Amino acid sequence: MTCFRNFIEILLHLTDQLRKIQIVNDTNKDFVVEALRSIAEILTYGDHHDPSFFEFFLEKQVMGEFVRILRVTKTVTVSVQSLQTMGIMIQNLKSEQAIYYLFSNEYVNYLLSSPLDMA
Repeated sequence: MTCFRNFIEILLHLTDQLRKIQIVNDTNKDFVVEALRSIAEILTYGDHHDPSFFEFFLEKQVMGEFVRILRVTKTVTVSVQSLQTMGIMIQNLKSEQAIYYLFSNEYVNYLLSSPLDMA
């Protein structure tokens, strides 16, 4: 149980740090990329082992945070990581509740229809 608690604490820390970011630029892009990647990894692990991870994800509206980060990013790296994070979650989350949540909101539509400047 301690391991799960540590993962939840890491998830809380990462989401809190993402919320503090007003704009994603070259200065903070590496942190944002790593945070998005880590969140997807922890959620996938949690989905397979402990439903409280996804409850946290819902409670903290982390998908909304992903969309907000994509809106304020000025880097291709973060845009690409946002799409990769969604792909990882769609492919690896197994609970019906998780899949339903991902597709029942406009989050996926926004992420997929966002104009990405790949220049």
